[in-house]
Amino acid sequence: MLAYLARYTHQVAISNSRLTSADQTGAPFKWRDYWIEGPGRYKPMPLQYTELMTTGSPELKAFLVATPFFGGLSDASLGLLISMLVERRFDVGATVVAEGEPGGSMFIVHSGELVVGKLGGAGRVIRMAGLTPGDFFGEMTLVEMQNRSATVVAECPTVLYELTARNLYTYYKSDIYAYVMVMQNINRELCRRLRRADNRITELAEASREATRIGTDRCGLKAN
Repeated sequence: MLAYLARYTHQVAISNSRLTSADQTGAPFKWRDYWIEGPGRYKPMPLQYTELMTTGSPELKAFLVATPFFGGLSDASLGLLISMLVERRFDVGATVVAEGEPGGSMFIVHSGELVVGKLGGAGRVIRMAGLTPGDFFGEMTLVEMQNRSATVVAECPTVLYELTARNLYTYYKSDIYAYVMVMQNINRELCRRLRRADNRITELAEASREATRIGTDRCGLKAN
């Protein structure tokens, strides 16, 4: 039990004094928040056995390995990062993140479908993209620490895995080489999105010029 919990809590040893109880549902324990000084730095954390089995399942690991975010990681580094993920479930129509709100985490889509939208003129929501299993979003807040740039809504029952900025910092402190690889994976995805955006902007500019040309030609015909 202690060995398993040590892996779950990012390879930090857990003594018997950290375990507050243990029953058929879980084994809550106390953890140390290094962001806080003083007696309040030790906090309780509930931990259900079902959560351990979910984040440590071979099926989940195989799925995550196939996503761009986890590319190039060793088995040990991958296991550590997976242990930091938290499962989140959303019903149809639920808002996962809202444009403009503070952000401090990213999400990997395990199942379901989501839509990304931005607020346009007159309060109209513009659909920007769709998300399916294997996609990830919210990573911009981990890079630039700014508010959410778009709203993401679940279009069907959805399961996500969340990685917080604090856990990513813990990952950096534990395995800096793997952290660099993760940031490279994020940067590659941002570059791919920027290229797609450039292509889309070019297409829209060409369509706008063509519409202007047709309008000018029609005005010329009417004048004649």
